[in-house]
Amino acid sequence: MTKHDAFDPEVQPEPDHLIAGLRVLLLVRAERDSIPLLAALRPVNEIEVQVMKRSDWPLQNTFSDGKSADLLLVDSDPGDKEDLSYIEALKSSGDADGCRIVALSPRGSDGAALHAFRAGAEDVLLKPINPDEARETFGRLKALGRVEPGSRSNVIVFAHVAGGAGATTFAVNSAYALAEASAPRGCCLLDLDVQFGSAGNLLDMNFASPVQELIDDPSRLDRMMFEGMLSQHDAIHILTSPRFPLPLNGLKPSTVTELIQLAKSKFSNVVVDLPVALAPWTEVVLRAASQIYLVTPMTIPAAHRLSRFLHLMHQEELGHLPLKIVVNRFNSSGKGAAIALSQFTKAIGRPVDHLVPNDYELVLQSHNHGQPAMRIKPQSAFAQAIEKMLLEDLGVSQLARQGRKFSLFGFS
Repeated sequence: MTKHDAFDPEVQPEPDHLIAGLRVLLLVRAERDSIPLLAALRPVNEIEVQVMKRSDWPLQNTFSDGKSADLLLVDSDPGDKEDLSYIEALKSSGDADGCRIVALSPRGSDGAALHAFRAGAEDVLLKPINPDEARETFGRLKALGRVEPGSRSNVIVFAHVAGGAGATTFAVNSAYALAEASAPRGCCLLDLDVQFGSAGNLLDMNFASPVQELIDDPSRLDRMMFEGMLSQHDAIHILTSPRFPLPLNGLKPSTVTELIQLAKSKFSNVVVDLPVALAPWTEVVLRAASQIYLVTPMTIPAAHRLSRFLHLMHQEELGHLPLKIVVNRFNSSGKGAAIALSQFTKAIGRPVDHLVPNDYELVLQSHNHGQPAMRIKPQSAFAQAIEKMLLEDLGVSQLARQGRKFSLFGFS
């Protein structure tokens, strides 16, 4: 990260006090791209600019004094799908942290502003940068203040490369833990497996899912419709999967992006359960994630599938995303294991992040009774492993339940 907050003071125009002290984080593909942009911004000497490469994810959008940026200025080409995806990811992830997003776009680009706005940018500044236009844009956005709450909400994604890995069980139990911990804004569980989603089954809920309506007419999606789509189980608000399987491509990436944004605007934590198969909108969800848990059994076939999935992530330049490998049904004694932990990690080419012990009877009981295992037996090794996982990856504040403090040995 490079800081450029001391512009050459030679012959500057009268300062614009409307933008005085504005902190701008300039996001570029490579640091060399920042040179002409910084030169163009030099006359706007009222602002403080810091440069960061777009590949550095998650963003560290704080300045040397520890204060956050006010605006994210993204060097982009709205005609480039990758650039639009990057803006969408910034908007839907917690990395924007309340900042407003301005897309830098070449002059003369047909529909540049429209594409950037649809991706989630609040405004567009055209290149080459005109200092007066920059002052007007920055002043208008500064007057609006920071983005409403929701930008700091967590999006916790559970994915699996094979059915039966236990990802949905983890999603349901994590949503239960986070819903209790994050009142009053609570937790929402989005079951996006529109073909064979079972989160509602595990909570013994009916199948009055409105997902079909969303697919039929995504333009209707707004805050009121979103809230009306949710069912509730105890403290968990849940969007259940439809009764009958629907095509994965029935959901559009833009619809999924809007769905996540609406969930973040209302809830502190948004848990997403993905289907096994890759959908056209899978990347949208992964890029929006604060944490991605890839749940797997420790078997030879799973190691092969997981290795291929990780290779695909790197091919698609998604290797920077916050991905954690979670081994389910782990037996520390190694008894009955088809493959040792050391062999498994060697096969997938990276270490395992979390080990969740096998507690078949408890999980079966929770499924049969339609209740999270963490509610049935909160002091079980299974429940403690889930709590520990969330605590390590999301922070203490997310699991500071009312009147109880969490330790590695349970609640007190």
